[in-house]
Order: sequence, then structure tokens, then C-alpha cells
Amino acid sequence: MWKKARERDVITMTTFYIISEKEYKEYKKLKTKNKPMRKLLGYEKLYCPVCNYVVDNAVPNQKYCDRCGQRLYKRLYKKK
Repeated sequence: MWKKARERDVITMTTFYIISEKEYKEYKKLKTKNKPMRKLLGYEKLYCPVCNYVVDNAVPNQKYCDRCGQRLYKRLYKKK
């Protein structure tokens, strides 16, 4: 029983990583970029919600923005 508990402690210790603040900020930025966002509709064209770049103009549906790399949904909503 002691051996199993000892193995479990070693496994939980390996799940923690020490990274710098710069690496953490870069990780958070990439994580938000990979989260899908809905395309914006305005003037009969679809736009990226982050950089307002025109997407899906006379091309098949795009999953990512060409300019900023933001992941996009297929659905859309009206631009305010």
C-alpha cells in the first residue's frame, strides 16, 4: 500500500510546470486565439471579429482568419 501511495505522489508532482511570466502570457494569447469566435456580418460581407478582415468573400467557408489566425465558427451574427 505504501508503494502505491508513493507512486501516486510522484505522478502528481510531475503535472506541475514552472514557466516564466512571458511564456504564460504567450500561452494565454494562443489559447484565446484558438477559441472559435463568430463571424460578423456587415455590408453583405463576413468579417473577422478580431481584426475586421474580410473572410468568406467568394471562397468556401473558412475556419481561420487569413490575417490574424483567429479560429472562426461557421455561424454569424449582425455587426453593430
